[in-house]
Parts: sequence; structure tokens; C-alpha cells
Amino acid sequence: MTLSESVTLCIAAVGAVLGIINTVMSLNQQRVKLIVRAKYAFFASGGDVSETMGCIEVTNLSNFPVFVSEIGFELVGSKDRLTITAPLTTDHQPFARKLESRASITGYFDLPGHHQRDGRSYVKTDCGEKRFGNRLP
Repeated sequence: MTLSESVTLCIAAVGAVLGIINTVMSLNQQRVKLIVRAKYAFFASGGDVSETMGCIEVTNLSNFPVFVSEIGFELVGSKDRLTITAPLTTDHQPFARKLESRASITGYFDLPGHHQRDGRSYVKTDCGEKRFGNRLP
């Protein structure tokens, strides 16, 4: 093999590797990336904690807007889920909305029982994508 053939082969190999990396990066940019965190929220009035609520925070790390429509918890040992139908938000708007890239929204809800703590939190988008988060401690 001559020098020019070796250089051509090396350049072709580098081009092939860069093409594969570019394809993987392009596919990764088209994925829905949501972070889901279940937390407790404590509301104070006059220095005393007056109410304890649960909340689920959803952060959109995708490069495009995502329409979030539902939050809740999956129930352990079954395919059932506990959907939070009308969570409170800080802007007093409905939870279902377009979530821009790098934006987040938090839905607050009452904690009437302990069954919410059994499963992982989840968020569902309008296009049917579902992402899971942590459990309430």
C-alpha cells in the first residue's frame, strides 16, 4: 500500500466515524427529555407550618417545546396509576400546557393518604411519551 492510499484510507475512516457520531447526536437531539421530581411542599402562615402538600416538578431539557398533559404516580404491583387531575400551579393556570425548552412547571396537590408514596411519579405528554421520576419519601 502506498502512502497516498494509506492517507486516503485514514481520511475515509475518520469520515465514517464522524458520520456515525453526527447521526447519534442528531437522534439524541430529537428525543423528549423530561426530569420528573416528586417533593413535599410546606406552606407557612405566621411562622407555623399550616399545610403539607405534595408536588411534582417537571423540567423540559429537550431542545424543543413539549406539551405536558398529566402527572401522577404509578401504583406498585399493578399497571394502574394515580393521576392528579387538577393540580394547583403558582400561576393559577391549568397544568396541561406547552412547556418550552429549559422551562419547568410544578403541580401541587393534597396528600389525603399514603397510597401516593407507593409508586414512582410520572409525567405524560400529549404525544403519549411517559417519563418516570422518584417516589415521595
